Amino acid sequence: MVGQVRLREREDHLASLADAARSARAGQGRLVLISGSAGLGKTSVLAQARQIAASAGLRVLTARGTELERDFGFGVARQLFEPWLAGMPAGERAALLSDAGAAAEAVFGPARPGQGAVGDFAVLHGLYKLAARGGSLALLCDDLHWADESSLRFLAYLLPRLDGLGLMVVAALRPGETGAATRLLDLITADDGCQVRRLAPLTGTASAELLRELLPDGCEDDFVVACQTAAAGNPLLLRELACTVRTGDLAPTNANAPRVAGLGADAVGRRIALRLDRLPKADAAVAGAVATLGGAPIAMASKLARLPAAEAADAIADLVTADILRVDDGRVEFVHPLVQAAVYDRLSVTERVDRHRCAAGLLATAGAPAEQAAVHLLRIPPGGDRTAIATLRRAADDARARGAPQAALSYLQRCLAAMDDNDVRRVEVLTTAGMAAAHVDQSAAVTHLADALELATELRQRAELAYALSLACSLVGRIDEALSVLARAREWVPDEDEELRRRLLASTTLIKSIFTGADRDAADRELQELRALTPHDSAGGRMLDCVIATRDGMAGDPAAIQRGLRGLADDVLIYQAIGWPALNGVWGVLLSADLDDPMASIERALEHGRAHGSTFALAAVLTYRGLGRLWRGQLPGAEADLREAVRVIDLAGIDSGRPFAGAFLALTLLERQLPDQAAAALEWVGAPDPVPPVGPWYFYLDALAAVRQAQQRYEESAVLAVAAGHNLAVHGFGNPACVPWRTRAAQSLHARGRSAQARALAAEELELARRWGAPRALGRALRVLGLLTGGEQGRELMRESVEVLRGSSAKLEHAHSLHHLGAVLRRAGTLTAARVPLTEALDLAVACGAPGLAQAARNELLAAGARPRRGRLLSGPQALTNAEQRVAALAAAGHSNRDIAQRLFVTPKTVEVHLTSVYRKLGVSNRAGLRQALEHAPL
Repeated sequence: MVGQVRLREREDHLASLADAARSARAGQGRLVLISGSAGLGKTSVLAQARQIAASAGLRVLTARGTELERDFGFGVARQLFEPWLAGMPAGERAALLSDAGAAAEAVFGPARPGQGAVGDFAVLHGLYKLAARGGSLALLCDDLHWADESSLRFLAYLLPRLDGLGLMVVAALRPGETGAATRLLDLITADDGCQVRRLAPLTGTASAELLRELLPDGCEDDFVVACQTAAAGNPLLLRELACTVRTGDLAPTNANAPRVAGLGADAVGRRIALRLDRLPKADAAVAGAVATLGGAPIAMASKLARLPAAEAADAIADLVTADILRVDDGRVEFVHPLVQAAVYDRLSVTERVDRHRCAAGLLATAGAPAEQAAVHLLRIPPGGDRTAIATLRRAADDARARGAPQAALSYLQRCLAAMDDNDVRRVEVLTTAGMAAAHVDQSAAVTHLADALELATELRQRAELAYALSLACSLVGRIDEALSVLARAREWVPDEDEELRRRLLASTTLIKSIFTGADRDAADRELQELRALTPHDSAGGRMLDCVIATRDGMAGDPAAIQRGLRGLADDVLIYQAIGWPALNGVWGVLLSADLDDPMASIERALEHGRAHGSTFALAAVLTYRGLGRLWRGQLPGAEADLREAVRVIDLAGIDSGRPFAGAFLALTLLERQLPDQAAAALEWVGAPDPVPPVGPWYFYLDALAAVRQAQQRYEESAVLAVAAGHNLAVHGFGNPACVPWRTRAAQSLHARGRSAQARALAAEELELARRWGAPRALGRALRVLGLLTGGEQGRELMRESVEVLRGSSAKLEHAHSLHHLGAVLRRAGTLTAARVPLTEALDLAVACGAPGLAQAARNELLAAGARPRRGRLLSGPQALTNAEQRVAALAAAGHSNRDIAQRLFVTPKTVEVHLTSVYRKLGVSNRAGLRQALEHAPL
């Protein structure tokens, strides 16, 4: 503000920024967050970061969050990238945006007429690809606490993917700011990849040095001490006190020291008030205009101030001299947000409303994007102005087209507040608001969709609204309301619309099956009637197939498999219902049957989601791919998927996904020999205490039982496993291939000496597993019963377990059975016979990425007199998992880790993990060796 002065006591922060710049040049991206209260010098440190980045050869892109534009979808992201893209040759820009994908292009280009909503995840991934393809970049953002939520989601999405990118990301924020998107900011700052640099107040020595530098003509000692005390080490307040001295309002004498104490925190506001009161009225008008606009082109500020261009230019010059405004590349803005706040606070409520209304009109007349005008309309009381309503609706359409549902919802809610209750457009606006809210705020979705349903008159429209409302109600736990509206909706379906009729039936059955403890006899009769319906080749028909298959499969009926495959046929639901709970459920049931089809379907869903999907859908796809990989023994891939699912759930605030992703991650981490992290994954779920007896809590309870078992808290484990069984039974479920609660409880009961009860449970699970017929569940049940039975009968059961699992996709379960069979044989004294299954168990455990199991097998081999090689594993291309095969093929074709990560929709760290495993299995150490190995044995 008052001249350029040296930064003090910020050397460590600047060194950290220099290190981040060097790392970015070396292809190792970093995020550095500069955190501190207002006036501690965040903007000054960020200015130094800009110089550091430029000196390191990075292209610098800048942005600044503003309080006015925090509802402007992807506003900060657009500030970062738009000037850079605009400066490119047209061909280069088109190529870069084409490579990033149509969703990213939608953020920067005008929305096409009639363009529908773009999936918010597709936009996040597209922006990530744009940043990744941009070369060595420095992304600098000031006032991140005022950034819009869409841009914060992008930053949170980018953060775990910085490794391997030539990106230096530096942001400054003020912690605890009212109105900030706290959940997203906490997600960013808590990430291990985020380096938070907290600015401390200046020491007394540094404060005195700064004050004497700002007042070179001298100031007396008592006055300096008083300034130090009043400013509390805040550089901005020290500058303001110095400015007050320089303008002649306060002499720096010992006699004036007592007066300083009353200035302190109010120094900015007092100085601005004094200066504006002394300047011409035109200056105050311009300052008020710029405060309203939050920074603007000079011409726009002049118009809003209602001044001729020449008079406005003189006023701007006065304000620059007064250290209130600054001009940069034709734009005028305040020297500091606190100065802007001080000027804005001087405006009366009437003046603010008038200026924001006028600003919206000027922007609309100038042809600015509707969102720029809409942010001003959000600042004034709602009214029935048809032009304002039209602007808000266009802004909402643009936001949805750019994948910013939160911004769209804000505009539509203000639009609704401005509309008359009898406005014929109200139903359409309510419906659109409900659909936007479904991505970010399910409670708001329920409110808006219910209001739309009450106003709608056309029967089919009412039925469609009822369908959407029922899903939103179920996700916020309003189950009775969901079922009530679905019952009413069946009366509104036209006779010829069988697709919609079946969709409503599917929703009703799904909600009853998962969320209620309905009368089982009545539920079974209803389900039997649905099974008897002739298959219908439509989205609704496929949905109903998926619901019935999920219900029957969870109950253990093998007939569910063919029905579930029919539901997945032709990928109809991937394109029309990705993220829908029954699609997730049928994936889970078919995965429990050890089939390849659901994994292929999930991969296609993920590919579709990259280009078109939402974060809501992505969380489900990643969760179930992680489950499939867990059950197939692909533990590194399962862990990567489930950790990403957890992050996406946090990113989008999808609480309904927590019990599933958290449970599957915990089970994976137990196999990875990370019990403390497994327990933390279940803490993350945030389950109520006590866990409700009804609802999809069975996976969570079973995983918690497994964690307690690993902690040798066997009594608790048994109780939790039985609770999982009760929770399943309430819904008519019991398939051990989905939740093996009986064998879980049996193992813990046996450890507590209750062996007869344990064997009874294990025998019951074996009977059910034989009925289902899938190797993984059958092999597990045989193994556990064999261990509990003992003797030759027990060994025979374990041999059967090994043979059932041999050749199946359940590699991890096979490794467990081999290990336990070998251990039993070794304890029986048949050492030579024990070595064969133990050796195979070790190889499989290492290949699966199960270090605890591998160590246990190795210990048994040593006890059996063998000398197992360290790091022994299955080798050759046949030992590669599907995920490793894809990574290996791309790496051999010359793609970098970063390119592979973008293509496969994983983080660079996940690619590195897979490549390390590939190199081990193929006995190579680099990409040249990889290419040669694959040429001799193509995948």
